[in-house]
Amino acid sequence: MSVTDLTNAIVGGMNAGLEQFLEGTLAAMLPVIWLAIIGLELGRPYIMQMIERSHCAWALTCSG
Repeated sequence: MSVTDLTNAIVGGMNAGLEQFLEGTLAAMLPVIWLAIIGLELGRPYIMQMIERSHCAWALTCSG
């Protein structure tokens, strides 16, 4: 086995491992992202009420 073959084997193994790690991480994160999107969508009315209620707390001028 030459140095080039060994280098190619190491780089190929690292690339394959990184690919598997990224695919596994993305597959594990998709349900979390989906739940966050659903939570934000269901909480939107409450969030909008809170923003409308407290808009004078941070605004420079309050229109009433």
